[in-house]
Amino acid sequence: MLNSRKIFSIICSLTLFFSSLQIYAQDWKVVSLSTVKTRSLGLGGAFTAMSDPLCAWEMNPAGAGFSRNERGPLIQHKIFLNGLAPGLLINNSKVFNDGLSLLGTLVKGVYASIGPFAFGAVFGEQIISDVRAFEDNNLFDTSQYIDNRNSSLGMCLSLGSRVSIGASAEIFKRKNNSKEIYKIGYRYGVQVRTKNNIDIGLFFTDLPNSFQNDRIPLERIGDETLNIGIAYHYSKWLTISADLRNVSDEDRPAIREPHIGMEVFPVSFAGIRIGYFQYNSTDFISTGLTLGNIHFSSQKSILDLIRLEATFLQELRKNTKTNWLFITALIVL
Repeated sequence: MLNSRKIFSIICSLTLFFSSLQIYAQDWKVVSLSTVKTRSLGLGGAFTAMSDPLCAWEMNPAGAGFSRNERGPLIQHKIFLNGLAPGLLINNSKVFNDGLSLLGTLVKGVYASIGPFAFGAVFGEQIISDVRAFEDNNLFDTSQYIDNRNSSLGMCLSLGSRVSIGASAEIFKRKNNSKEIYKIGYRYGVQVRTKNNIDIGLFFTDLPNSFQNDRIPLERIGDETLNIGIAYHYSKWLTISADLRNVSDEDRPAIREPHIGMEVFPVSFAGIRIGYFQYNSTDFISTGLTLGNIHFSSQKSILDLIRLEATFLQELRKNTKTNWLFITALIVL
């Protein structure tokens, strides 16, 4: 068991580690305050058919249904603490004045399953559609984050061992001058697991009218679009995934944009990712690293209690290049 002193020591160590990482990424736009998108972006966005107890709620909520330990107890749960919390709290004390801001800073998300039902939430997700948040490249700059963030709540139901259906609601918070704006969008998904180690996923997204382009930059998720994905699990150490974005689009021509990715785990607790997609003559190339167990485990070692992820994403246009660094640092309880 981890006591409060150990948790605090781990969180402080992660904060110092990623602070030093930024020194070597001065020319990169750093997205690290509070994000769970690191894994999906590391796969080039090809995540519709992937399973994950946390970031599935941000993509295809049905993917959370296959995240539980099938050999484990009837009731399972995980709490994901934000490993960068000390730096965020010190940089802006404003979070102490708002209970939701404090919750979103300390706790990244939760997951719980009871039999075939799974429930989850992602708190205070950092938006990547507003470039103002990355102008000064400060790892712990919360000036834009406090008033501009998203949170998701969802549930899914496993129909047997091979079909999962899910839905999630995304709460958008923005501040315009002194007025706070709240809107709600929805995602609906299905995931099917075949006998040949192949998962097939579909999800439909319905964003509020005011935020139709919120998920377009880098993620390429449009409003009122259907997205299809497939993931081939060659073995426990290799998964190849592919997505087809915007297969159908209400009132607009379908784009049918391909995304591909690969995830390799030479050992169970450490892996690498690569991904690629192209849009409007711009190439998007991603590479990622991960340390920790991304699924349920018995939590017998320190590597089962942390989840560290980094994704390096490059936008390669004809004459320009934009570099992005995405970081996720979690303490898993």
